[in-house]
Amino acid sequence: MTNSLISVICVCDDCHDGLESRLTGLMDEVARLARFYEVLIIDNAGRDGSADTVKRVMRKRKGIRLISLAEAQPLDVVFRVGLEHCIGDYALLLDLRDLYLPALAPLLRACTDEGYDIARLKRSVGEPLLHRWASAAFYRCIRVLTGQDIDGGLSSAGCMNRNVINALINNKDRITFLKYRESQAGHRQKTVFCDAPAPRPRCLLWRIGSGVERIIATSDALLHACAGLSLTVSLVNFLYIVFSLGSWLFEESVVKGWTSLSLTTSFMFMTLFLILAVMCEYLSVIFKETKKSPLYYIAEDVDSSCLFEGMDDTKNIVQS
Repeated sequence: MTNSLISVICVCDDCHDGLESRLTGLMDEVARLARFYEVLIIDNAGRDGSADTVKRVMRKRKGIRLISLAEAQPLDVVFRVGLEHCIGDYALLLDLRDLYLPALAPLLRACTDEGYDIARLKRSVGEPLLHRWASAAFYRCIRVLTGQDIDGGLSSAGCMNRNVINALINNKDRITFLKYRESQAGHRQKTVFCDAPAPRPRCLLWRIGSGVERIIATSDALLHACAGLSLTVSLVNFLYIVFSLGSWLFEESVVKGWTSLSLTTSFMFMTLFLILAVMCEYLSVIFKETKKSPLYYIAEDVDSSCLFEGMDDTKNIVQS
């Protein structure tokens, strides 16, 4: 049993069936693992009465806080709501639709006892084949465009320490992608394996749309690619201008009017694609500025500062 304060963040997304028994089992398991804890239930604008069930459990058990969202949000956004409102030294991230209680102990132990910053759950039984292919393609694109190698088989369930929590909530991205930010910050991460099957996946078309949105939001590599392609097309048009002038100067059989038409169209397209390349680079800068991502991430901060009476605001003072 750990003496640290543990925040258990649970997403409740239309999971009314058996919710009371799952919550009761969760509370019992958390009380066994931690002396001090809080349980945050984030209701994702559910319409099945899940919030009423949580309130009924709250009348019987202490240490539960319910936050109900006005409209449904993606899973990572809902988790971020919990991270912004939790006060614990460590946070357990759980989805009540996919609650696997035996995994809580190894996830928590990886952070509190083994010193890892993040622990993520990975299941031995994966999703359907088509969903796995789509997921693999998405994470391969992320790896190529951003250089971040993210394991696509990781579950949403996990545990993280306060350093990771602070890094995530200080990031002001409107499109939240927790696994990418965890990988980007360079924290020490452990994968905890379990034998439970993966939950029923969301709609494939919804996941594809969300994946495209995340790819665009996490990298400006596509803008740079468009800029490079525009410069290439512009160069081709410049070479065609040179070819047209050479033909007009050294060829006698050039059709009348062909040279002027070629020069006009080639110069116009060269100018347009040059402008497009410059615009792409400016958009790349605007993209980085509007994201307001932290300039740096702190993986660890250790000091031996001494505080003295009457000098409460003074740090890093060593008495000689």
